[in-house]
Amino acid sequence: MDPLMHLVEQEQIFLSMKDLSHCPRLIYGLYFYDPKEQQPHIVLDKRLKEGSPLFRSVLAEELGHHFTVPQSNFLVPYTSYSHKIALSRDERKALMWACDFLAPVSSVVKALESGCTSVEELAEYFNITSWLIRYRLQFMKEKLGWVPLIPSPSVVVSK
Repeated sequence: MDPLMHLVEQEQIFLSMKDLSHCPRLIYGLYFYDPKEQQPHIVLDKRLKEGSPLFRSVLAEELGHHFTVPQSNFLVPYTSYSHKIALSRDERKALMWACDFLAPVSSVVKALESGCTSVEELAEYFNITSWLIRYRLQFMKEKLGWVPLIPSPSVVVSK
C-alpha cells in the first residue's frame, strides 16, 4: 500500500473522488475538516489516476493541510487581504510537508549522487510531479542556503 494511502487510513480521513472540472479554476484536490462530523475530508478530482505522479503530489499536498493547519474551519472564502496572506502561508506549509514526506532532503541528495541530473529525472525517481520537485529544490535553497547543482535549464531556483 502506498504510504500516502496508509496515512489516509491511519488518520481516518474521508477520501472521495469527485468531478472538480466544473470549478471556476483548475482544482485537483481540497482538504477540509467538518466539525459537525468531526472528520477530516480530502476530495480529489476523479480524473486523477491512483498512483500517478499527479495523484501522489496532490494527495500529499492535501495531507499536508491535515498535518499543518488547525482544524477549526470548514471551507472559508477569502474575506480580506490579510486572510489571503494567511491562506497562502497555509498552502506553503502544506507544500513543505508534501516535499518532506515524498522527497526528503537526504533522499534528494542520494538521488542526485546516484545520477539524476534534471528535475524531470528527480520527479520520475520519486514518482511525483516536476512542480513538486521544483518546490523541493526551492525549499532546500531557503532552508539550507544552497541547492544541489543540476545541469539543466529546466531548473530555475532563485530567491
